[in-house]
Amino acid sequence: MADVGFPFHLTITFSGSAEALPETVPGGGRIRSMMLHVDPANLSVVYIGGKNRALTSSDWGVRLPAPVAGEPCAPFPIGNFQDGSVSIQGHYVLGAVGEKVHLFGHAYL
Repeated sequence: MADVGFPFHLTITFSGSAEALPETVPGGGRIRSMMLHVDPANLSVVYIGGKNRALTSSDWGVRLPAPVAGEPCAPFPIGNFQDGSVSIQGHYVLGAVGEKVHLFGHAYL
């Protein structure tokens, strides 16, 4: 069986400003893959972007809708980077203060 990396998960509570995903994962932040999942209690959308531009509610790469009746949208997958060539810190998220996004991934070791 091929090595799929070291599984990890994080919960990020939004500050109301765009923030980089933390590098507090095994392997120094290099990832093979990850999925972002909006918390079912959220009332607002979640925005995802890169570090090349300022992430705002009007300038974003991906927009994850707010949950409907407590049912969040499907998780958003990012990549299948077998060589660990992507850093988790290159991804930014933005959401309403106190709301959350859950992240599950496989770190490149």
